[in-house]
Amino acid sequence: MERREEYEKLLEAWNETPLPPALDSCVGRARKRAHRRRLGRDWGAVLASLGGAAAAFALAVNLSLPFALACGRIPILKEMAAAVALSSSLKAAVENDYVQPVGQSQTVNGLTMTVDYLILDKKQVNIFYHFTGDFSSLSGSPELRDPAGERLSCSYSGGGLAEASGEIHQVSVSFGDGGELSQTPPALRFLYRIEHLENGTEQGPEPDVPVEEYDPWEKPATPEALFTFSFDLELNEEYRSQGLSYDLNEWVELDGQRILLKTVEIYPTNLRVELEGDPANTAWLKSLDFYIEDETGRRNDPITNGITASGTTNSPAMGAFYQESSFFWNSRHLNLYITGGQWLDKDQRFVTVDLDTGTTKDPLPEGILLGGAVRRGTNTAVVLYGRTLEGDSDTDLHAYQLAGWTCWGPDGSEWSFDSMQSSAGGIDQIGGATFQTPEGYFEETCLMTGYPHSTLTLEMLQSRRFTLDRPVTAALK
Repeated sequence: MERREEYEKLLEAWNETPLPPALDSCVGRARKRAHRRRLGRDWGAVLASLGGAAAAFALAVNLSLPFALACGRIPILKEMAAAVALSSSLKAAVENDYVQPVGQSQTVNGLTMTVDYLILDKKQVNIFYHFTGDFSSLSGSPELRDPAGERLSCSYSGGGLAEASGEIHQVSVSFGDGGELSQTPPALRFLYRIEHLENGTEQGPEPDVPVEEYDPWEKPATPEALFTFSFDLELNEEYRSQGLSYDLNEWVELDGQRILLKTVEIYPTNLRVELEGDPANTAWLKSLDFYIEDETGRRNDPITNGITASGTTNSPAMGAFYQESSFFWNSRHLNLYITGGQWLDKDQRFVTVDLDTGTTKDPLPEGILLGGAVRRGTNTAVVLYGRTLEGDSDTDLHAYQLAGWTCWGPDGSEWSFDSMQSSAGGIDQIGGATFQTPEGYFEETCLMTGYPHSTLTLEMLQSRRFTLDRPVTAALK
């Protein structure tokens, strides 16, 4: 049965058919594909989760009858439910018919790509698309440009692997995250490079690669595009202007540090709290635990996949923190509640590692361990362990970045890691050395070639968490 037909069947029977028992194992398999990831150099925002969204459609059907009805009303392709169900913001947008239809298609070499719909506002564009053709799998990467072909200053995620004809995929594009563009432009050019394409219906299992054949310092070559799709998208002005802003300009104390709450911005696709730390603080704020609540006790959700914070240009502190939106609530009153977060202590920002012994004399931040280091000529690897978050597992890992890309030699020279990899743990072999991830931690491996020194100074990105005895509150309306 085709996937589109499967989704239609599920929508028709959702209210009377229990979830299939095999769904849990399906979710596990999808998430295990993301067991190890390579951190992208162009992605400067904090990513919330490595978990897959395989169960998204089932969750939407079970949790929300209006959402299921909206899927038939818009008329959105039923598969779109799978792409948006794990985001309460986008789910609410669909329920409220807040979708811009596109319907542009192109066919190259027998493969058709269709841009179906957009969900956008003043700060974000979500592009939904699918492929049709005779293929068993394909992979590619998106790229965003302006109508003249110049690169857009934005952050975006998505693309990757497609394994079924007609399967809906999503690319999320964010503006105002420290880039030159402060808000969504009136138009953009959406390029999609097809880098790998397999035809046929059956593929044999991928061969196991022996550990000794794996070279962690091998720089992955940028795959050449087999061909590229290009779509010029006009963004609806009414959608593009949507957003609410509440000015607070209120100083509060969090865990002994002074923080200026500047604004809360609520858009259809996300909610942002913008703030600033007192220069006299002894720590920089790196993450924030908060929620919005209305007069009925309804609370918004944290972001499970996507951008959760963006930085500032003049310090290591984060200047804006994101959560799912309350835009469609139509509430009379809204209040902000801050319950905790994470600091980077200013005296724990830098840690120097002896690459020959794999040790450091500097105190490591709370919840971070130094697993060791490997030095093979001018090839260098530093292994760090970060404490997993509550509720994490090897198939649902919320891996936050431990060290920054930039590092320094003993002579003050500035270097940059070639790649960073994170994994859920277990046994790992790097350059002939074996590393065992401790229980309750995940592994982050920082790799660099051409480094001539025996010591290396890292920049740590966080040092300790805090939980407030009583939430700090601020009234929005």
